[in-house]
Amino acid sequence: MKAITKRNLKINPDVRKRFNEHRNNARMRGIEFLLTIDEWCQIWFDSGHWHERGRQRGQYCMARFGDKGSYAASNVKIILHSDNVKEEVISEAGRQKLVEHGRSTKGFKHSEEFKKWQSEQKKGRKTSPRSEETKRRISQSLKGKTKGIKRGQPSAETIEKIRWATTGVKKTKRVICDQSQSAI
Repeated sequence: MKAITKRNLKINPDVRKRFNEHRNNARMRGIEFLLTIDEWCQIWFDSGHWHERGRQRGQYCMARFGDKGSYAASNVKIILHSDNVKEEVISEAGRQKLVEHGRSTKGFKHSEEFKKWQSEQKKGRKTSPRSEETKRRISQSLKGKTKGIKRGQPSAETIEKIRWATTGVKKTKRVICDQSQSAI
């Protein structure tokens, strides 16, 4: 593939495709897109990050200041995608989006209206999907079995594995033989 330069950036079919995708995504999200392909290409070319574009960690994206306003030459910047996600979460609009999708952000409280709605949604649901018969069978099958190990305390098996890994000696039953009697 030919290297992308300022001269051939806007006539490259891949570039036009990326521009159209960006513009259409903005329209679908209800965000005004005022950039021309020339301006869009210039912003990317000036940033020096065209080849690092994307939505993954360590890749760059075109973001609006404060996630507000339209995509216009005076209202966009090229930043790491992870930084753009952080900005969205920090902004009030970003918090509201998270709450609308059922997720909360640290320090953000649900409204009383939302709590009431959530409570109504839970009414009439079975609290336990297991019948009494199923619970009894599970209880019987677990009788006599340990319920687990307290946190922070390794099992005997784990201790044995650690001993073997560090010393190379397994704990075994020791048989003491008296050499003097077996030599006769």
